[in-house]
Amino acid sequence: MELRDLRYFVVLAEELHFARAARRVFIAQPPFSQQIRRLEEDLGLDLFLRTSRHVELSPAGARLLPLARQTLTAAQEFTDAAGRAAAGTSGELRIAIDASVLLDGIPQAFRAFHAECPDVRLVMAALTATEQTTRLLNDEIDIAISWTTTPRPGITALPLPPLEMVVALPLGHRLAATPDKPLALTRLRDEVFLATEAERDGFLLRLCADAGFTPRVESRTADTFSAIGMVGAGAGVVVASAGIRQLHVSGVTHRTLDLVAPPNTHSVIWRSDRESPLLARFISVIGDSLAPSHEVE
Repeated sequence: MELRDLRYFVVLAEELHFARAARRVFIAQPPFSQQIRRLEEDLGLDLFLRTSRHVELSPAGARLLPLARQTLTAAQEFTDAAGRAAAGTSGELRIAIDASVLLDGIPQAFRAFHAECPDVRLVMAALTATEQTTRLLNDEIDIAISWTTTPRPGITALPLPPLEMVVALPLGHRLAATPDKPLALTRLRDEVFLATEAERDGFLLRLCADAGFTPRVESRTADTFSAIGMVGAGAGVVVASAGIRQLHVSGVTHRTLDLVAPPNTHSVIWRSDRESPLLARFISVIGDSLAPSHEVE
């Protein structure tokens, strides 16, 4: 018995007329009638009661009709689900993020992905760059969005568009007087910098090295949010992406820097041997969603 046989059975049960039912499934009546008879022989019972002028469901056919419809519906759902999986529009993705990237268009990008792929379940965790790499290699997550410079072997990185950079300053700081004017990073060479553990990768060092100096880092915090709070307490300055402007912390102001993040610092990373249609769809949508938001004029 094939799904086609069940479909013929359901159509004939709805039409109760062999010629009309055959037309609905686009075959001639004789082979249609033969297929119904073959199905009955396979099942060992009559699905229909026939006379020369009348067709009706047998008691057994009436009992089996709902099951036939359920089977056809389940088969279609299976086919649809398989198609979505092959197209990367269903399934589950385990995603790790550095908490600070949530300030840089990532929530909007996730919403765009959910709108395009509503059947995909996103399971998210906030992890540092080191934790992300470890869990990727242990197959505990599928993909991560992170500040990273040098992916380890076995990890593929797709750099995201460059980010506008700003410096968070204490209110009343000598460089806070003209907030609308871009500031050269070299003006910060004598400042005390606050950094996060994730920046041990070298992000801050790379920025400052390109500007011709080595930053004086006297304090490190677990995350960007804590570092901005310390700026408000007058403990130093923080260089970060422009998304930190969304953190309204008392005693803190911001200046735009005349630079963007260097290449390969803001990336989507995943295991090189774990590519799939779903992963490819996610990477494509996230990249497309972020690109317009971070163009620098």
